[in-house]
Amino acid sequence: MATVVIDSNNYDVYISLAEANTYLAAQISSAGDAWRAAADTVKSRGIVSATRLLDRQSWLGTPVGSTHAFPREGLTYCNGSGDEVPSDAVPQEVVDATAELAAMLVEDPSIQGNPTTQNSVQSLKAGSASITYFRIDPLLFARLPTAIQELLGCWLQGFDAITAGTAFGTDRESQFEDEFLFNEGI
Repeated sequence: MATVVIDSNNYDVYISLAEANTYLAAQISSAGDAWRAAADTVKSRGIVSATRLLDRQSWLGTPVGSTHAFPREGLTYCNGSGDEVPSDAVPQEVVDATAELAAMLVEDPSIQGNPTTQNSVQSLKAGSASITYFRIDPLLFARLPTAIQELLGCWLQGFDAITAGTAFGTDRESQFEDEFLFNEGI
């Protein structure tokens, strides 16, 4: 664990300001640009907010301490090796995700309130312009940005249950409607 200081108060976080600055110095994105332009106090608030947001998620395994979600017992690495994640330290993936999320929060603090990052468009039509949306069950989809899901997704509760179908061809026949109940509740 690391610490950042805001107005003489110490906050336990997953990455220090110096580590986040180093990590994000090479970030090519608008969030990286926003991070580099921000004052240290704003960056520190981003780190605290990112840590808190990650701590509020539902994770697999069991937390080792009572203060933060990580470190945890009972996790294996996402690379498919089956190797256990050490339960005596915060995994590097969490440290990296905290930096990424902190930069995104510095750029746009409103992402904390996103109920989901999933697209709710069911269909689009060009002639007479039409868009049809479907209801998204927020319990089925993670609300974290894609970059964070890529780093930590396999450790999130319910992440492995999310599946998606892909349709090919132009015969307008769905091979997924009956099996996956895509038309239910619409």
